[in-house]
Amino acid sequence: MPPGCEIVYVKDDNPFIQAAKKVALESGCVKQSTGAVIVIDNQIVAQGSNAGLRVEVCPRVVEKCATGKGYHHCKETCKQDGHAEEQTAKDFQRKALSSEGAEMFLWGHWWCCEPCWDWIKKIGLTKVHLLEGATEMFDLDASK
Repeated sequence: MPPGCEIVYVKDDNPFIQAAKKVALESGCVKQSTGAVIVIDNQIVAQGSNAGLRVEVCPRVVEKCATGKGYHHCKETCKQDGHAEEQTAKDFQRKALSSEGAEMFLWGHWWCCEPCWDWIKKIGLTKVHLLEGATEMFDLDASK
């Protein structure tokens, strides 16, 4: 995790993690749907997901790609524009909002990759909220 950044875990009944979950479940990623929202003053101001074309079998699964590997398939096969964090950051950026007090809530994953942290920091955020138990729930490599 980048210096000065933090992950905070929230319970499943948190309304903003529930909003991120709703965005994720609409994304269409067959392997690992993720969704994120950015909140300022208890208001959702931006959202995004790892949306792409719906395919029957994830090419990353077929090739047995580890977490963090094989993401070129997401763009080439599924036509995904990017991870939920990146898409949410771009939505926030388009709206030209101040990052003061802004926090991201991410559902569907147990960490943020380096490029996503770069996007998060680029828009001035330092805190990401994840679901309590996210590692056990979403780390698909943990059971191997």
